[in-house]
Amino acid sequence: LGDEKIFYGARVQNISVIGLLFSFYKLCFLLRKNNYQCMVLSLKQSNLIGRFAALFFHNIYCVSFEHTEKYRGNRFLKLTKFLLKIMSFRVDEVWADCDETMNGIKNNFLSSYKQRVVAPFCINNDVKKKKNYEYNSPFKILSVGRLDKVKKFDRVLDLIFLLTEKGEDVQLHILGEGEEDERLKKKTKMLFLKEKVFFGGYIKNWIFSANEYDCYISLSEVEGFGITTAE
Repeated sequence: LGDEKIFYGARVQNISVIGLLFSFYKLCFLLRKNNYQCMVLSLKQSNLIGRFAALFFHNIYCVSFEHTEKYRGNRFLKLTKFLLKIMSFRVDEVWADCDETMNGIKNNFLSSYKQRVVAPFCINNDVKKKKNYEYNSPFKILSVGRLDKVKKFDRVLDLIFLLTEKGEDVQLHILGEGEEDERLKKKTKMLFLKEKVFFGGYIKNWIFSANEYDCYISLSEVEGFGITTAE
């Protein structure tokens, strides 16, 4: 798209009150300047900002793109959920990444709306397609994502432990960063899996090395299809 077409209200996951106000101002400025016909909002913070902005731009078609059944917790979670629900009358259409997500988020909306399941996708012609699906030894398992509790990487470690106990020759490679990093590494050590589990940190273009693995696994308890799965 080019850097001139991408605008950041804030570059952090948990936006401050000042960041929310700046994002609201920036969004209203862009909506007035460019006369957009449609606005797609993803996840709770952008939905909160976008729905308030949509009150001042009656002609814009507002879409909420839902990726999770549950909103992730913070100290303003109850207030955020309340505001999102009462502002849901301004949503014209809801997209979800799978049927399970669509069914799970229905109580978050007051009014009727059009529904559409739109699975996220990823196309990168520079990535070589996997052709050989014969199992390697060791059997290499890949898990990718932010290291949060809801991603359930600890359950993946339990899986590797059970497979190892059964004599299976397996390896687990975890790619990502987050607050669970140290706890997961401690659990790996406690389960005597240091020779079986490897933490690669955040890798921007991880899909270029995906062909090296035999299996991809995601155990997130709140996501539907998920971006990393699409990648």
